This record gives sequence, C-alpha cells and structure tokens, in this order.
Amino acid sequence: MIEQEEIIDNRPFIPKGKDPLSWKISIQKKYPGLPKTWSSSVRPDDALGFEFLDDNNARSYFFLEVDMATEPQRRSNFFQTAYYKKLVKYFESWHQNLFPKNFNFKKVRKLTVTTTEQRAQNMLRMQKEIDPRKKGFKMFLFTTLDKFDLKDPELSLKKIWINGRGEKVSLIDE
Repeated sequence: MIEQEEIIDNRPFIPKGKDPLSWKISIQKKYPGLPKTWSSSVRPDDALGFEFLDDNNARSYFFLEVDMATEPQRRSNFFQTAYYKKLVKYFESWHQNLFPKNFNFKKVRKLTVTTTEQRAQNMLRMQKEIDPRKKGFKMFLFTTLDKFDLKDPELSLKKIWINGRGEKVSLIDE
C-alpha cells in the first residue's frame, strides 16, 4: 500500500503555503450554475495507492472522498459546497491532465464512500451528466459505509465498488 505521505513526498512541487494534497484548477467550460471561467482548489479527504509487485511494479492511485450526507448533492449556485461540484473538479482535473502535472501519475480513480445506496445512485447519475458521451467514467467509484471499513483494508479490494458506468468492480480491476 502506498500511503498519503509517500504520494505527497513524490509530488513534483507543492505550491508554497498550500495544503500538500491540494491542487488548483481553472474551469472554462459551461456547467449549470458555473460562470464562463472559474478557479478553485481540489482537496481529497485522503489519498492512497497500491503497488503490484507481481505486475512490473505497476501502481494504482486513488483519491478518497467520504460523504457523510452533510452537504447537498447539488445546488443551483455553483459556488456553494455540493458533491456535483467535486465531480466536475475531478473530471476537469483528468481532462486537463492535471494529475501528471501535480502528482507524477496519470491514472487515478476517485473513491466515494457515502451513507446510502440511494445517495450513491444519485452520484452515479450526476457523473454521467458530466460525461459528454453520457456513459459515465470508470475513474469514479462508489460504495456505502456499510460495505467499507478502514480497519479492514482487504475488504476494499473486493467488488464492493460501482464504477461510473454502473459496473461492480474491485480496486484492482482495470
């Protein structure tokens, strides 16, 4: 397992005075409620990775979001906190190739652990709205708190995740 500290230590640079796990993004596309140009920071709740020693030391990286249903999933004002805004930021970070620039890795998946299956399904629908093809992205993975336990990391490797296309997957699936 690759811990958050190692991910931070391997960053090519950390902007002075900034959170070492955050990065800046500027969005110029039109999303509902978003002005023409908007800049913001992105900061996951946690970051982790896996190195697969039997597969040419391949690595997979993940940004974790724990959604305790304390904020709305969507708001009409894009400047207020909402899960939809986080989805846009991660999609645009991928689209703008910001992961290699900020972390020296290209492939990353965003894990979201949330409170209920209904909330997870709403998140799945929202990320499909962001996709120009409306199919959803494999980079977004969703599960619920009852299926996830930080005290049992092996559980995370089981097929407890639903990717953005609605497929049941494990963290080691491509």
